[in-house]
Amino acid sequence: MRWPSKPLDHPSAMSVCVVSYLSQKEASPTVEDMSPENRKLLFRHIRLDVLSRMMSENYFDLPLFREFKIDRQPFTELDYIAHVAWFLLAYEPLTSDFRDAPSLNKAYYALQNKIFKYKWPISHRTFRNVWSQRGASAPFHYIERFHSRFDLSLDPSSPDFAHNVDEIIEQQAELRLFLARCRSAVEMLKARLDQRSLQKIRMPLFPDALPPEPVTHPPLPVLTGDVMKGFAMGYKRL
Repeated sequence: MRWPSKPLDHPSAMSVCVVSYLSQKEASPTVEDMSPENRKLLFRHIRLDVLSRMMSENYFDLPLFREFKIDRQPFTELDYIAHVAWFLLAYEPLTSDFRDAPSLNKAYYALQNKIFKYKWPISHRTFRNVWSQRGASAPFHYIERFHSRFDLSLDPSSPDFAHNVDEIIEQQAELRLFLARCRSAVEMLKARLDQRSLQKIRMPLFPDALPPEPVTHPPLPVLTGDVMKGFAMGYKRL
């Protein structure tokens, strides 16, 4: 969810999470004194090649878990991309014409014309870059903020990290429902967007054992219709 377009960051992030989790769960800091179950967990996720890369000169390429606020406002890129997904999933076209279908251009126009509470005056090019980096996880962040009580923005440096992880693991039914709703949002997004918008996006694949759970998307703000008329009247951005 945090690094959807950087798969090489995932093993490093997992290593940090597992070590941080076990360091809070175990009374002893040494591997020899760990419980057999936790030692097994450690060895399952720690790889020498990953540790070597983490300790090399590429150290500063490690993924950052902290998300920074945008322009000193109370939101991050993850909140922003969640609202992009909300727009793409909930937007009702003005007509049946295929040119009125949901699109990234319309999402950009909507967010730059003050439909949402999150204001981020960025160029269209920057918006496209954010989408290419975050688009694959956008449905997950949308479901987390609009249809779930989970807070999955975990920080291994937090003293409550292990407790927060355990709290999530203990809620298996809720976690499964969350993922099933994410699958529904992913499939709907893929069906709604032009395939050119998805060319650089590697959407996740879900197991057959997890059927999608449909969700009812909250209606967009009332002024959406009037704002989007401006797009229809001549706003063209490719």
